[in-house]
Amino acid sequence: MRYKAPAVIVAALFHVGTTFAAGQFDGEWNGQTSKVKKCKAIDLKATVIDGKVTIDGTSPTMHFTVRGTVKADGTFKGGPRWEGKFTSDMATGLHHDSNCGETNFTLSKVK
Repeated sequence: MRYKAPAVIVAALFHVGTTFAAGQFDGEWNGQTSKVKKCKAIDLKATVIDGKVTIDGTSPTMHFTVRGTVKADGTFKGGPRWEGKFTSDMATGLHHDSNCGETNFTLSKVK
């Protein structure tokens, strides 16, 4: 019974450490996909909070939202088609689209 308290403390410290590491990318990000073939660029707005990313995409013909997870090293995956990596002020990645193929995207940190 007396060993439970240290284990709980260690687990809590580990959780705080991993949350802080993922939180370093928190903020608002803007950017767009590249234009590929017949596909136009898509404007992107992303929000990262505590290791969770939400990407909103807008073009003249559509609007969508993708949610995903950001790991402590900045890599992220959003749904089955979005993947990339955040750094302190920029994110780059790929959007896998059945019509357009692989499209690059770039995001810059706004705040």
